[in-house]
Amino acid sequence: MKFEHLVVTGDPFFFNRHKFLFKALSSYFEQVEFIQTNNLYYQSKISNFFMGVSYKINNLVSPNKAEKVWKNEQAFITRSKITEQQIKRLAYVPDLVFQVFSMYNPFWDKFDIPYVTYLDYTMALAKRSWSLWAPFNNEREFAAWVNCERIAYAQAHHLFTMSELVKS
Repeated sequence: MKFEHLVVTGDPFFFNRHKFLFKALSSYFEQVEFIQTNNLYYQSKISNFFMGVSYKINNLVSPNKAEKVWKNEQAFITRSKITEQQIKRLAYVPDLVFQVFSMYNPFWDKFDIPYVTYLDYTMALAKRSWSLWAPFNNEREFAAWVNCERIAYAQAHHLFTMSELVKS
């Protein structure tokens, strides 16, 4: 199978941080396109505006509480669906989608395009080793997030991990 169109999804900050990886990958594809989700969670601009304001205020008061704005089941699913819609709006069907990290997934409703995920950490690792990155109020919220990750990992054609720690 020949891959011609690679779509990379994730946050722009990480595209830049891993630019050498994507430069290397570009020699194997005719086209590499980046879909930036930034921190968009909702369809309307007004909702995004208020979410941004809420995040900034919470971050000043309590950085741990601010993380809850985008580390919850609904944010994971919403960002996944928005990313999926962005991919479906492309003028072509990508041969492969390369998801950078797992704060959301490139697909949620229809897993008809192969994708791989590049992982640096999981929420279970965060909860065990760096609890500030796992700002859940209770076990139910944590389990809901982990279930989202489980779905994302199970549907991926391959998981690329940055370390042996993440493989465990």
